[in-house]
Amino acid sequence: MLLVALPGCLDWSEEDAQGNWFLCQPCQTSDECGGPKDYCYENSYDERFCVKDCSSGQRCPAGWDCYTVIRNSYSGKLCLPREKRCP
Repeated sequence: MLLVALPGCLDWSEEDAQGNWFLCQPCQTSDECGGPKDYCYENSYDERFCVKDCSSGQRCPAGWDCYTVIRNSYSGKLCLPREKRCP
């Protein structure tokens, strides 16, 4: 898997956070996560959780960054927690 951090991810306002209820929710498939480009991410600890697409410049919340992710058949940009684990 390849991860590349991208600059420009900003803190979310309360208004932004309301539409992102799915972040860090446990998942088995990406269908369980937000919109069509959002993703069920599996980290190196075998934990699976929902993350947000940031391919069109969407902002990431505080403590998260926008990464290019290439994994299996997926290739895109996702907001991931910096620690790659959800609290």
